[in-house]
Amino acid sequence: KIDTICFDKTGTITEGKPQVTHVEYLKSDGEHTTLPLLASLENMSEHPLAHAVVTYAKEKEVLLEQGQDVQTTTGGGITGTFSGEKIALGNAEYICDYISEGDKKILESLGLSYLEQGHTVVYFSKNNSLAGFIAIQDIAKKGVKEIINSLRKKGINTVMMTGDNPKVAHTIAKDVGIQTVHAGLKPQDKLNIIATLQQQGHVVAMVGDGINDAPALSAADIGIAMGTGTDIAIESGDLVLIKGDLAKAVQAITLSQATMRNIKQNLFWAFIYNTIGIPIAALGLLNPIFSSFAMGMSSITVVLNALRLRKTKL
Repeated sequence: KIDTICFDKTGTITEGKPQVTHVEYLKSDGEHTTLPLLASLENMSEHPLAHAVVTYAKEKEVLLEQGQDVQTTTGGGITGTFSGEKIALGNAEYICDYISEGDKKILESLGLSYLEQGHTVVYFSKNNSLAGFIAIQDIAKKGVKEIINSLRKKGINTVMMTGDNPKVAHTIAKDVGIQTVHAGLKPQDKLNIIATLQQQGHVVAMVGDGINDAPALSAADIGIAMGTGTDIAIESGDLVLIKGDLAKAVQAITLSQATMRNIKQNLFWAFIYNTIGIPIAALGLLNPIFSSFAMGMSSITVVLNALRLRKTKL
């Protein structure tokens, strides 16, 4: 019955293995003094973007430190104190709470070229002063465009819901063929979108892999969790794609539709069979031995028809 599928972006539509492509510091000593602090802070997070920063730092042979007062804001960013320095790292909206009004004007154009190229840009501040940005790129999974096209052929609307920057979201969505995009979302926003679609009469599936997706996965008519995602997302899903293969979601829909058709066929023939046979038997016009044989054949016919599902093209 699904007519709308909502997708998370990172780890669902994309590989979920983002890589740092560029780090820009507003001070010349950034890589030596700031990068260790950023990596140490991101090491306290489970977000895929955080893992990309930590991996980048380790490649630079940066030593990680222990911090204090680390706090994470879901869908926003993370702050903490390392070596006496207060570090904040997150999206533009989040970082605005940790910089001056003058820095906010600089922020408006910082990293803009990378955003336009489809990179995710994460900003960071040091002691309440804007200190630079990190450009991170995550590419779409192979075959996603074909999967989206096959869903469209089935008459299913596709929607992207992500906490990422709108420009990045629209770039990825355009590449894979998703037309409806909601970006810059928090978990509650995703939940509200699901609820709105349901109120409009849609039967909604949600596909996601992260902690941020758990509420939406639970609220959707069918929650489809990526098996490569977080435990809480897997627990929240009704259907789990063990290897995180989106093609399996399409196969599940195809198989469920074929199963329902098969059930209706079996019910139809069973009713017709009994509607004709019972009155004839009641009138004494049907030999009991033949009736027993016919009843057995009815069951065999139903089973054979059901076995045709094994030949369903997925």
